[in-house]
Amino acid sequence: MKELLKKRLIMVMGKGGVGKSVVSAALARLLLEQGKRVLYVQINAKDKASQYLNIPTAGPDLQHPLPNLFTVNITPEAAMKEYVLMQIRLELVYRLVFENRAVKYFLKVVPALNDLVVLGKIYFHEKETDRQGKPKYDVILVDAQPTGHGLFLLKLPYVMKKAVTGGPVLREASGMLELLKDPKKTGIVLVTLPEEMPVSETLETFYTVRDEFQMPQSAVVVNQVIRSGLTEQEQARLGELLQTTENNSPLAAPLEAARETLAREKAQAPYLQKLREQLPLPSVLLPRLSGMRFGPEELATLSNSLRAAMGSDKP
Repeated sequence: MKELLKKRLIMVMGKGGVGKSVVSAALARLLLEQGKRVLYVQINAKDKASQYLNIPTAGPDLQHPLPNLFTVNITPEAAMKEYVLMQIRLELVYRLVFENRAVKYFLKVVPALNDLVVLGKIYFHEKETDRQGKPKYDVILVDAQPTGHGLFLLKLPYVMKKAVTGGPVLREASGMLELLKDPKKTGIVLVTLPEEMPVSETLETFYTVRDEFQMPQSAVVVNQVIRSGLTEQEQARLGELLQTTENNSPLAAPLEAARETLAREKAQAPYLQKLREQLPLPSVLLPRLSGMRFGPEELATLSNSLRAAMGSDKP
């Protein structure tokens, strides 16, 4: 799993609500600790990274909020404008054509075009170099859209290669596909919860990406895993105490909380086992953190768990 930190492009995918953005931010923190120059990409999303990393809100324009950290929240409109201006280099033409009401409506009802320019912008940033000709970023870390849309994004280069026979679109699609299928450069990370629906969707995603897209997947991250840490003897003792403790006892509330934690841990066990048996990927189990607030300190805890699982040391 340590090889994941050496990839040029890391795409984090998962069902909505599983903590994909939290895992992305934790990965970004870990990469920064390794001295990597990271471009953290969100796609037309409500920015969450700013809260987790304590940085300004990301927008469609590239920002540099921390040493070695760059952020962008790609929107189709901004990406389309940037792409067109790079091709024709005349903003007047862009305004006359692409800000035309009819053309804007057409672009909205053909979602593949929007996704193509989003993927194209990611591809552009991966190819960017500095004045010395070296890659501008060591890692492009993409907090991808929820699974359905994320899979469509991965499939898009295949679709475009079949739809066009030549020109810049074919060249772009071919280059994107080559990058996405290169196991030396790209690693896809699947994020899930130890629950029935997320685990089932994760398994479907894995086999789709492997068998249909032939793209490299590096790890599965299971978020919010409960670990009581109780031995079998301690669990038996807990049961005895619950039976003998009066409801008005000061011990009643903490004992009940311990019982609930143990019950949740046991409920998660079948899904963790299913992942171990059916998903041939290295796995990282991230702890469930208590409390309503989630910020930099909590992110550090998850980042440390990722580091330990990957066998990576602080520089």
